[in-house]
This record gives sequence, structure tokens and C-alpha cells, in this order.
Amino acid sequence: MTQALPDVRGSVPGPRSRDMAERLASIEAPFVSARRDARARDSARDQTPIVYASAQGANVTDVDGNRYVDLAAGFGALLLGHAPAQVARAVEAQLGR
Repeated sequence: MTQALPDVRGSVPGPRSRDMAERLASIEAPFVSARRDARARDSARDQTPIVYASAQGANVTDVDGNRYVDLAAGFGALLLGHAPAQVARAVEAQLGR
């Protein structure tokens, strides 16, 4: 499977990610936002999360249409990529057993 190169079309995080992160902050436990705010103060960098819409192979796409290479692939099952066809076939083969 050929993977696509990154394609960033605007600011990161984009406006839809920012809107969704704001909605999440209004309902998540207060310590999560407080911790993000502390990281922003300590690093002097924006810590607003990027909200992913989809993933395939080594690529993830956010809700604003930006495509990235997922560099978290070394963590657990992501080593295989997102939605790997060979894993889907193996799972499908086990369904009837």
C-alpha cells in the first residue's frame, strides 16, 4: 500500500479542531484542561489538540483536512498501521470460529 505524504492546508490545529477541543473542554474533567493549560504556560506553545477524523496505514487526517504521518506507530498495535488489510483478513477469518 502506498502511503500519502503529509498535506497541511492551513493552521494547525485548524478551526474545526479548535472548535471541537473547546466543546470537549466544556465537558471533560477540569484537571485535563488545567494540565493542558499548565503545559502551554511551561512550553510557551499552544497545546490545543488536533482532532483526527480518519486514519489509514501510516496516515491520519484531521477534521480540517490536514494529513499527517502518524509518528505514534511504535505504540502498541499502531505498529501495524491504521486498518491494515492483513489484520482485517485475519480477524474476518476468525469470525466464524
